Amino acid sequence: MKIALTNWSVFQKLSWRSVEADLSAIAAAKESVLSDDTAELLLRLDQKVDPKHCALVAIDVQNDFAADGGFFDKVGADLKPIQTERVPALLRLITEARRTGVLVIFIQAIYDPEYLSAPMRERNARLGMEIPRCLTGSWGADFFEVRPEAGARSAVCC
Repeated sequence: MKIALTNWSVFQKLSWRSVEADLSAIAAAKESVLSDDTAELLLRLDQKVDPKHCALVAIDVQNDFAADGGFFDKVGADLKPIQTERVPALLRLITEARRTGVLVIFIQAIYDPEYLSAPMRERNARLGMEIPRCLTGSWGADFFEVRPEAGARSAVCC
């Protein structure tokens, strides 16, 4: 599970789809942001965390990574810190971000076999972690205790 507070100007230029982020739009947005001399330069922290300039991005907060009975639980990971410390803190952060008008974006990992890269398959085989996880439409891929609001932006990635 990763959490990032990021500059919203990058995400403003992206075209989000309900299934996955458009990679060509990401490349174009990156080029645009890097070459846009008219963009407001955010120098102070108060500017950077202003809701019109930032977003909270919650990444991979999913059952297979955080819930009892999920993939990490099955391979023996200690979920207690995630369940008792990190997720409750994230829920408070999401609530506060929404209250103050910060955009909250959820990224959901999908590890369907046809999308796994050769390095990921090799790593799984080497570590003996070939148990399926975060499969499209599965309980394991669903969000753990967090949820995008109706109409909110979210993305699925592999």
